[in-house]
Amino acid sequence: MLVDLHTHPVAHGSGSYELEHLIAFLTKAREKGIGVIGFSDHDRYLERINFDIKNQLNSYYPELQVRIGLEVDYFPEKELKLRQLLGQYQFDYVIGSVHNIADWPFDVPDYIHRYQDWDVDELHRVYFETLTKAAQSGLFQIVGHLDLIKIFNFRPKQDIMGWVEPVLRAIKQSDLTVEINSAGLHKPVAEVYPEERIIARCFELNIPVTISSDAHEASHVGRYGAEIASLLKKIGYNQIAVYTAQQRKMLPL
Repeated sequence: MLVDLHTHPVAHGSGSYELEHLIAFLTKAREKGIGVIGFSDHDRYLERINFDIKNQLNSYYPELQVRIGLEVDYFPEKELKLRQLLGQYQFDYVIGSVHNIADWPFDVPDYIHRYQDWDVDELHRVYFETLTKAAQSGLFQIVGHLDLIKIFNFRPKQDIMGWVEPVLRAIKQSDLTVEINSAGLHKPVAEVYPEERIIARCFELNIPVTISSDAHEASHVGRYGAEIASLLKKIGYNQIAVYTAQQRKMLPL
């Protein structure tokens, strides 16, 4: 089964949870052969999420299961605040992601010039150490775009697997799922998140995975989902993770 648990109806503020807007996401999901779709807007748009619309959507396409999640920007110093915030809502799942190093949104093109302020190896070390803390926090069920730091194709001299291994060990210890996110194929790095070596290591560690597009508009739902499913099967995966009420269920891939 194909799934897409990482989509953004609100996008970067221009979208909504209006019925017509969400139906467009579902229509594209059905076209792509997706069985489970999750809406997971950024936590800064939390107040715009309509939790009550899920049952209504399920009546439009009963063969398509709808989930409501959230993507949270992780900051180590904000763990307590995040825990209190998330405790007020009943999400099907929460995706934990690192988009910022301190006050720098490193994946935003307008701030690409700030890469020159860093040694690229040191930047990767700090990023993956922060992601390890996110995995250990107990705040999330899914780890989002695990190697996002490569987005603009600034590559370190050191092999990243030395930094990645502690992240994966923390993910395994916390029993989290890693998303395989196709959005990187449309970024300067032109590569899926995370790269194939990391996915293969996830398989060796028996870490569950799921598939996502990171779609910020309906036309992007399910992008490269079938290709990612083929990659996962090549590596050895035969199941895919989905969530309901923060409980994981494995479905045939």
